[in-house]
Amino acid sequence: MEDYTTILSEMNKEFENFSSKSRSLNAYDYEKEFRKITDKYDQKLFQASLGKIPKSKNKKHTIETSFGKINVKKKSFHEPNPNGL
Repeated sequence: MEDYTTILSEMNKEFENFSSKSRSLNAYDYEKEFRKITDKYDQKLFQASLGKIPKSKNKKHTIETSFGKINVKKKSFHEPNPNGL
């Protein structure tokens, strides 16, 4: 799993590339390319925010989110806990 600094560094490089070629794009293509970059990294950042995920398939769930499929620990912060908090 990547950490925030690695992901943001990659994203920064991609935006620098994008900004250098964006002057030749019309508004539609500019937004399309911009969205492609943000969509690529939003799933990675969301996954990184959940912390370390076990490698064993028995200790994790794959769930569908608006960011795409992500892996979470079986005992994750967003699952109800029968014993309270």
